[in-house]
Amino acid sequence: MKLTLQQHKELLSQSITGNGNLTFDKNLANPTTATVTITPTGTASYDITPSCPATNLLTVVQMTLGSPADNNKFIHNQYLWEKDNIPSPTASELITFNVTPSSPVTSFIQTDGQSSIGLFPVTGSALTPQSNKKDFDDFVFDSGVNKFKYLVSNTAYTSADWATIDAAATNVTPITNPSTGLFQATFNYANPSANRYLYLIWDYRTPTSISLRFGASSSIACCSGSTSTFYIDTNSFATATAIYTDATLQTKAANQFYQTGNSVREQASGALLPAQTCAACGTAIGLCYSNTSADDVCCIGCTYTSYSSSVVNSTRGGACGLSQTATYYHNGSGATPVVNNFVYSDSSGQTLLGVGYYSLSATSVIYVNNNGMVENLLTC
Repeated sequence: MKLTLQQHKELLSQSITGNGNLTFDKNLANPTTATVTITPTGTASYDITPSCPATNLLTVVQMTLGSPADNNKFIHNQYLWEKDNIPSPTASELITFNVTPSSPVTSFIQTDGQSSIGLFPVTGSALTPQSNKKDFDDFVFDSGVNKFKYLVSNTAYTSADWATIDAAATNVTPITNPSTGLFQATFNYANPSANRYLYLIWDYRTPTSISLRFGASSSIACCSGSTSTFYIDTNSFATATAIYTDATLQTKAANQFYQTGNSVREQASGALLPAQTCAACGTAIGLCYSNTSADDVCCIGCTYTSYSSSVVNSTRGGACGLSQTATYYHNGSGATPVVNNFVYSDSSGQTLLGVGYYSLSATSVIYVNNNGMVENLLTC
């Protein structure tokens, strides 16, 4: 007899005898039914046992990373996928930020299902993670800082492995804003090897670079330690939970003391302890010096280098928005002042600049302390 199978087009058409199996690829979501036509070539009896389409088991893991400054805020994480112009339902999870000093993970949700069915994407589909501020949500997505990421893997990670997942994940760009409060990005979900796990990451952290003086004790950090650029997980040293050495916030800095302004904090076991006020270090003053002779320094006098700067502002962010309309002077050896240089409003070095933030460019800001000394070199 002859068996013909159709699903909006002919898929199989062949003569068969005896026992056997016939298979075909179902690579479209619709139609969902197939028509089997049997044409006997004579007297025939037959039994047909249809099997369900074979799919792959997939675990979708939704991981949310946050900053402690956003604790107790709300946002909706969503995702959907589309194949051959047929969209899936939209998965939606209400997220409440609850970041601890030991981990930025605020949610880690695992769901098992069959690929191509419901919320579980099939390889080759377009997958779109979304952040949707709706109803009573109060977290505000920042497309310049926050990120969507994904990882396809055969490894079963836990929330404790967040840094490993994050390091291996791929950023999804570009991020678009199709409607008020809705941000999204789309990527091609490729999983030809049928890996078991799809990790979707909503990274709501606020990595911020900061110049900090550091040392083995609070006195060293406050007064005599070296200064370097680090990263924190909020936009303020006061609210940060840890110091990191990388902008991806995956590698904790050494356990020691860190200082900026008049505030010093100890990092212990990878977490920042409460801030303390720096003890007095003595008074820093700018002095002329010479490597040649006393006559040289006494008779020739000090020379100061001019540089362009903004006027003073009380905040780092405020200074970042200012143009370099003023000319000031410093006692360093470079074109612009660096940490521990003194800065002046006059070429003779008689009047120190006041305390506050001054921008040197669109991306660089210095903080001048009460002694007229550059205490920190910061980025915008």
